[in-house]
Amino acid sequence: MKSVVEEFEKFIRNSGLAPFSPLTHEGYWRQLNVRTTCNNDILIIPMMHPQDMTEDQLSDVKKKIVTHFTTGPGAPLAITSIFFKACGQKEKGVEQVLELLWGQEYITETILGKKFRVSPDAFLQINTAAAEVLYEKIGSLAELDSESMLLDICCGTGTIGISLADRCKKVYGVELVEKAAEDAKQNAKENGVENVAVFTGKAEDNMPHLMQHCTKANTIGVVDPPRGGLNNKVIFALRKCETMKRLVFVSCDPRNAIRNFISLGRPESKQYKGEFFIPVRAVPVDLFPHTPHFELIILFERWEEQRWKGIMEGNPLPQDEAYFKRLSDKPTDVTEEESHKDKRAAEEQGDGPRKKMKAE
Repeated sequence: MKSVVEEFEKFIRNSGLAPFSPLTHEGYWRQLNVRTTCNNDILIIPMMHPQDMTEDQLSDVKKKIVTHFTTGPGAPLAITSIFFKACGQKEKGVEQVLELLWGQEYITETILGKKFRVSPDAFLQINTAAAEVLYEKIGSLAELDSESMLLDICCGTGTIGISLADRCKKVYGVELVEKAAEDAKQNAKENGVENVAVFTGKAEDNMPHLMQHCTKANTIGVVDPPRGGLNNKVIFALRKCETMKRLVFVSCDPRNAIRNFISLGRPESKQYKGEFFIPVRAVPVDLFPHTPHFELIILFERWEEQRWKGIMEGNPLPQDEAYFKRLSDKPTDVTEEESHKDKRAAEEQGDGPRKKMKAE
């Protein structure tokens, strides 16, 4: 990826066209997107402001890009896809499209043994090795079985639902971006996964239809929304889906998602129908090493008065007793001796009981 950027920098310097300035709005070259995969795909998307260029002049620039990276100095990089995007003054209602100049229409990535095609503007976790850890953890928290219905909200190219499809009865995915939804359908087909159905459109518009398929089975929800979180109408629909006892929420920005967490946990009312959810597990997964960012998985479970009253009173049901025993049996990286050292160090720093409480 760095080599591609370096080569494109040389191309720009020799192009005779200045870079775009966000201050003066003069110049042409605006941005370069590069996507690479473990399958050795390299996709580039040069973006430029055409300014007052004619169609012939713009066409000449596109040809030079293709020549440079297919038969010219950039050929050894083995780029597999070259797209182009003209970013002029945005007009309301006009979508700026990606134009395929050369190569494949998409990249492919292999995750947990399954191959996925990804359109140039479709979302995919950028750290494949860590994404596999993320998806495995989602699967273990969801506790799927052969009778489970999995609702994959904001499914993107279908990576989560398809990866977990062999563990459940049926997967229903919903995706707003049409190209990503088409990728998801094709990915299910190419991986021979027959129990996946993908719907295109807003999650809040599709939820009433999906709920019709989730009336007689153990329904588990997985939501991996954009940074801004879920529309509250989706929260309303999730709460009304009474067969959904477990919800796995994946957030790349927990501060932004807090309003969703609060809405899931509000007491039942005229607006918030259905019993509320409570968070029972939180697992961070570091997909972005050397940065303060991470993916946070939170497992929510539906409130059941008798069950949770028994847990809080120390008299859990047999299945819950087994669940908490599994948690307590999990190995830890911190030895008992190290734990006591940490507690003593905290007490010695002052603030006595308060420091001690934090350490414990």
